[in-house]
Amino acid sequence: MEEERRRKEERRLAKLDGNASGSGDDDLLGIAVRYGYGSTEAFGRAFRAVHGASVPVSGLTLDASVGHVKTDYKTFLFRDPTTNVVSDVASIARPIYAPSWTARAGGEYAASWGDATVRFRADYSFRTKMYFNALDITAPFNNAIFAPNDHNVKARVSVEGLKLGGSSLELGLWGDNLTNQRQRVYGIDFGSIGFAGATFKKPTTWGVDARIRY
Repeated sequence: MEEERRRKEERRLAKLDGNASGSGDDDLLGIAVRYGYGSTEAFGRAFRAVHGASVPVSGLTLDASVGHVKTDYKTFLFRDPTTNVVSDVASIARPIYAPSWTARAGGEYAASWGDATVRFRADYSFRTKMYFNALDITAPFNNAIFAPNDHNVKARVSVEGLKLGGSSLELGLWGDNLTNQRQRVYGIDFGSIGFAGATFKKPTTWGVDARIRY
């Protein structure tokens, strides 16, 4: 009897996993009730017991991406200004404005608050170092002004759908560079006249915004 009950439960959850959970038309409570569970907690316990995985939280969205660029110059011709000789310097040329790796991960949670929606989003991004000149021989400060590895954390919390007469109001509070990274993000080499310049990342920044939809 117990074995048959278990198999019946597996069939019901397998049907849910293959059909209902991918439909996007129901919230978690609606799915649970439709498939005979008294609460989302009961549904979650049964789902975990069969699948060994947790049920996604209603209102939560997670996203991520990774990028990789591998630069392989076949030919990179350079004319030496002192000898006027053209040579192939592909073996020492650097890619410019192109980090080898970039990555990003973010999450957003939204919940109802009366007629409005409260939304919180946080994002983390990363990139490896980046050069702004291809050749050290033409940019003597190249290794002093490149942009090193960069980590950035930003977040925003907002309240959307606030009634304002016949309009809808959205209020938001946001922060950028929350870990207060202060490394270089851009550099320019005036090697021929003996100096270079660099731009640094803005410190932690906070802001508020408002939008009205008519």
